[in-house]
Amino acid sequence: MKILAIRETNPFIQSNASSNRFLSLITGLVSNGNEVDLFFTYSYLNKREKKQFKPKGIFTNINYEYLLPFAFPIRLIRGIFNRLIPQKIYAKKIKRKIANNKYDYIWIGFSPNLIKLGLYLFKYELSVKYFHEQSEYSWIGLDGSKLHNLYLNKFLPQYVS
Repeated sequence: MKILAIRETNPFIQSNASSNRFLSLITGLVSNGNEVDLFFTYSYLNKREKKQFKPKGIFTNINYEYLLPFAFPIRLIRGIFNRLIPQKIYAKKIKRKIANNKYDYIWIGFSPNLIKLGLYLFKYELSVKYFHEQSEYSWIGLDGSKLHNLYLNKFLPQYVS
């Protein structure tokens, strides 16, 4: 099984419950013969991370790639991701990555930005299955009723059966 996991930030450098849980899951998947590639939509969070991780590479048998391989303050990163670079541009780049690598599953993180990105990918009708990591209120932050309705009526129902 080949999985592309899309996260905002690099879980290898963070020590929090979400990152630890995620790393435990993907490490188990890899140790059982699956291939997991990580794609980070945010840039490096600090100089230490930039020094330790190249823009693209392998860490603990897991391929990773930064969409923005620069060191920016987190507020600036969020501004870039939310306002300056449309989600459609990210989605097109990830769509090419999916097509070139023939992934079976796309694992989408739980933040509103990643959900929006997942919805753009979903609209492309790619021949992959989606795994959506959810929080209690996964639709919070989806501005606009059109996006919210797509999420609740088309994206989520494919998983609830």
